Amino acid sequence: YGSNGALWICPNVWFGKFRFGVAMTAIGIVGTPAGFIVAADGRMRLDDNNRESATPEMLSIESDYRQKLFQISDPQKNLAYVVTGSVFDPCGFDLLKIISTQVTHLTHRRFIECSQYVNTLSSKINDGVNSAKDKGLIDKLPEIDHVEWDSNLWKSANIIFAGYFESMASLFVVELFHSSNGESQMRVTPYPPHFCLLLGSLTIRREMYQDNGQAMPNSRFAEYIKQLGSGASLDDAQQYATGYIKACSSPLALQLDKAGCEGIGGHIHVAEITPNGFRWRIPPVASIPVTAS
Repeated sequence: YGSNGALWICPNVWFGKFRFGVAMTAIGIVGTPAGFIVAADGRMRLDDNNRESATPEMLSIESDYRQKLFQISDPQKNLAYVVTGSVFDPCGFDLLKIISTQVTHLTHRRFIECSQYVNTLSSKINDGVNSAKDKGLIDKLPEIDHVEWDSNLWKSANIIFAGYFESMASLFVVELFHSSNGESQMRVTPYPPHFCLLLGSLTIRREMYQDNGQAMPNSRFAEYIKQLGSGASLDDAQQYATGYIKACSSPLALQLDKAGCEGIGGHIHVAEITPNGFRWRIPPVASIPVTAS
């Protein structure tokens, strides 16, 4: 994880640094007048320390085809969500399953607005995390990095929701955090729908875009850069989101930020969410375990 903030207006840009499992991941989310584009890389890796002590079951989760982007669709809403942070634990914890279970439980319940739905869902997910901790399915809540607003609190995961609720564009970031040896807590933050989020290697982002969101002149990653304007199309948004992920997956990125980029790569999957519904532009594929070279 790392610092993040609203850096550019029309569209705004939030640059962040996030992990999936215990390795870095890359996510791109772009809100346009026509809808949202959400893209994610497909690589899932354990770091060297965790790999040395990992069980065969834990090693089996390593893949270049791991799905990190998911769909929520019912008569009230069409949303995509992505998960970053500590999602698995060798003791049996699986955050993705907790989220999926709670999404299913709320499928037939009606809500007044998207914020009510996201807050209710997030609260139930947070309860699921604490229940897993009480049952011993988590050895210890992960301490990935401090939250931005309190150096005594630790982040464990983020869940980002983007899409439409009753035809209203919505974008929310849910943070799961805790104090040392304390219970998991959650915070929900809404963002303007015409917002861009790039999550991944801060080093590569700075090689591509200035902190004001403008393209970096004479960038070594010029082939991956897509300048967005206020009237960006969904195709423009896809190029922007996938360009950043591809840049983080490139050989040059490994030279510049090996620690941040060696866990990024694999199959990029992309979803389009509009008032008409959720559609895969590049669908995920069956998770294929990584074979040792």
